[in-house]
Amino acid sequence: MSEVLPVGVAEIGERLGVRQQTVAQWKLRGVLPPPRWTVSRHPAWNWPDIEEWATQRRSLKQPPSYAFSFYVTLDEGISQANARRLLEAAGAEEPIHLGTRPMLVKFRRHADNYTEATVCVINQLAGSGISLSGGPIAQGTMA
Repeated sequence: MSEVLPVGVAEIGERLGVRQQTVAQWKLRGVLPPPRWTVSRHPAWNWPDIEEWATQRRSLKQPPSYAFSFYVTLDEGISQANARRLLEAAGAEEPIHLGTRPMLVKFRRHADNYTEATVCVINQLAGSGISLSGGPIAQGTMA
């Protein structure tokens, strides 16, 4: 069974490095695949479907991929399963080892620059019950 990771217009834009308005226009023009679900009256797609669609589109230029790490600490009350899901959605790479002490987690994000990549992760995890510290620790760029 393929992975299920629902994403909306904002997440698609963030992950593909385009504005939300661009994604909304793609939807209106029928360029995006049809949404799989409706969540709170908003369309939702499965990320692996969108990722495959984006890879096949030659006109979509994806910005470079930046790799970096943060030390991750789970706040009281957040389950490891929920934390793992949130971290994966923010671009954390496998394996993700979580415990009671801060753990180094590697992220990879597409962005126009390193700062934008790291700020996207910080903003995405803000208020989630996951604390980031000790970073970002730069690990390189991939085109």
